[in-house]
Amino acid sequence: TRHGVVKTLYSLQQNTSEILEIEVAPKSELVGMKFGDIKQFRGSYMGMVVRKHRETGALEMIIPHESLILTAGDRLIMLTLTNNTNRVIKMFKADNII
Repeated sequence: TRHGVVKTLYSLQQNTSEILEIEVAPKSELVGMKFGDIKQFRGSYMGMVVRKHRETGALEMIIPHESLILTAGDRLIMLTLTNNTNRVIKMFKADNII
């Protein structure tokens, strides 16, 4: 676990890339933003959003699309080059959470 809400799920290609799970922080500027409006870093790809269903509490797996609106608590599964990891973490304001 890194920075509390960031987990390295898997390192790939001799640690040159990582699959990360990142929780969107409640105070992140990304809360309420459309996925299509988020700046993507070259060498980073968001593959899935895991979200709790409001009524049932069951986990939903959502393939991101341009009109998807991010909410606090969403868990994002990302593939990124290792040298982009810190920028990705900052983007989600995950570095200022325990």
